[in-house]
Amino acid sequence: LIHARATNKAGQSFKNWPYINFAQLIAALPQILRIASVGSLESAHHITGTQDLRGLPLEELAGLCGAARLFVGPSSGPIHFAIHC
Repeated sequence: LIHARATNKAGQSFKNWPYINFAQLIAALPQILRIASVGSLESAHHITGTQDLRGLPLEELAGLCGAARLFVGPSSGPIHFAIHC
């Protein structure tokens, strides 16, 4: 799972990694992997080459987080949520 944070919530835009960096990461990963972008529609990017799962209800996101082998993103709500799943 990828959380490509794209917000200036509470003046913390410094936590946003540039879109191009996420795109390069996805391009470097094996094509066999299933990768999805998660987060809110308003404050997270959908990275090209990933399934767009932004905006999922928390119950569904919890299931994905629990099954994921890796979650990449900055310190953010979705990352902290995933830790508990």
